[in-house]
Amino acid sequence: MKIAQVGLGSFGRKWMNVILRDGEWEYSAISTRNDKAREVAGDCCGLPESARFSNFEEMLEHSKDTDAVLITTPYFMHTEQVLMSLSHMRHVLVEKPLCASLEEAQSIRDAVRDSRMTLMVAENYRFSPGSILMRDLISTGKIGEPEAIFIQYFVRHRFPESDWRNQYQYPLLVENATHHFDMLRYITATEPVTVIGSAFGSRLTDHWEYPTVSAQYEMTGGLNAHFAGSWAYDGFRTPWEGIWRVHGTKGSILWDGDITISKGNTKQTIPVETFPPGHSLKKVLDEFTAALLEKRRPATDIEDNIQTLRMVFCAIESMENMTRVTIA
Repeated sequence: MKIAQVGLGSFGRKWMNVILRDGEWEYSAISTRNDKAREVAGDCCGLPESARFSNFEEMLEHSKDTDAVLITTPYFMHTEQVLMSLSHMRHVLVEKPLCASLEEAQSIRDAVRDSRMTLMVAENYRFSPGSILMRDLISTGKIGEPEAIFIQYFVRHRFPESDWRNQYQYPLLVENATHHFDMLRYITATEPVTVIGSAFGSRLTDHWEYPTVSAQYEMTGGLNAHFAGSWAYDGFRTPWEGIWRVHGTKGSILWDGDITISKGNTKQTIPVETFPPGHSLKKVLDEFTAALLEKRRPATDIEDNIQTLRMVFCAIESMENMTRVTIA
């Protein structure tokens, strides 16, 4: 199958390495406004000049043999590019976060339904070995019925002065918490019902108004989930997946790199397998490929991912209005 890619920044190049190593796909075209990046990526993919575009719409119009479009541009460009790709009858694999608002997500969902094309959001954390093991432990009743989950994510972020990510108001919620909310839904097989949240700033950050957030979710089945995190602080950095404490009716689980199960005085630690960089992106690509070949919905399609986006944007609504918000 043939894939075209728009967006060739640092993360886009990581995706390019995954695509080039995959046996199911080959590049049909690339698009970026950066002349140097277009030259380097085009040479890397072995593409002729006629398959290297500075204009995204021109790429869609001229690369007629393209089966799917990989979108790795900044999130605020996604909606226009997704809708354009669907209108040209291309399947879409798009980086998270999918878009900048629930209204945009709903317009994308409508377009996917109308076009009958496949769209998958690259929520790669749910494909990590730790997420899969946590889901297995909870679904098999290892700690009984889960009642409370506490997730912590503390990783300080800094970007060059001109970087677009400095424009975020709620950077952690929009850029990182999508991963943790998607994992929460996947691991527990529950969906959000309500949320109440709070956020504050820091003297250590120059750009972001609210780099630190706390959000309490009521999930289906009576499960309570609390997320707390920050982009502001260096001390006691957590893993990228965060630190998870899950308390159930028959025991507890701690996921902090490895996974430890506690029942009374008994503790069992299960090592979590580590893989080289790009592994989880490859798993995303494998799921996208399988969904197309098997003519089914991928695991994180628009119908699924819109629930994760509701957790993000309803939390922001709660923080701005200082009230509990029902998640429709």
